[in-house]
Amino acid sequence: MSFFSIFLALVIEQARPLSPNHFLHRWLRLWADWVCSVMDAGQRSRAWATWSLLVGVPAALAVLVHWLLAYFFGWLFAVAWNVALL
Repeated sequence: MSFFSIFLALVIEQARPLSPNHFLHRWLRLWADWVCSVMDAGQRSRAWATWSLLVGVPAALAVLVHWLLAYFFGWLFAVAWNVALL
């Protein structure tokens, strides 16, 4: 299932790549800049905390949505979510 998700995402990305002006790309960049400006103080431990927040929160949210889709709607919707996410 993961192979097909990655394969479909790569095919779609080749057919229609996401532009830097896309609203989702801009929103994520603004969120990342905000988290870095608030959390990162130039210390190694703060850098680890900032990176963990930037990576962990979206990853946990994606896993939660995947599990909910697979549980309530079936594996096909979970695969569609994976493709959309990738």
